[in-house]
Amino acid sequence: MATILAPTDAALGQAVVSSRSVPICIRQSLNVESGLNDGICLPILLIFLSLAGTMEGTGTASFWFRFAAMQVILGPIVGVAVGYIGGWLVSESARRKWITHSFEDLSVLGLSLFAYAIGRRPRQRRSQN
Repeated sequence: MATILAPTDAALGQAVVSSRSVPICIRQSLNVESGLNDGICLPILLIFLSLAGTMEGTGTASFWFRFAAMQVILGPIVGVAVGYIGGWLVSESARRKWITHSFEDLSVLGLSLFAYAIGRRPRQRRSQN
């Protein structure tokens, strides 16, 4: 239950983060910390969902262990690789004037969709007998 509720603390702390009476460094620290909760809680939630799937009998334990490992390990690796290489390519393209500023901004969306597409595991086709 804590894994599900932890990311909601940002909504509960909105009054503190937006208050001008709180020093700016504290507001910024709280803002960064609330974003970290989402990143920390999501892998834990995926692991718990995998365990629940194992208990439900919808898959073998090894399948759900592999699924959880891929979400926690492979997902961030793919995201960092696409972000780093894609950012470098966009930066080089802009430096060499191969793309305009508008398309440079639009490339962020393209890189995000690309990271999602290559990080997503294709579903196995079921044979129709």
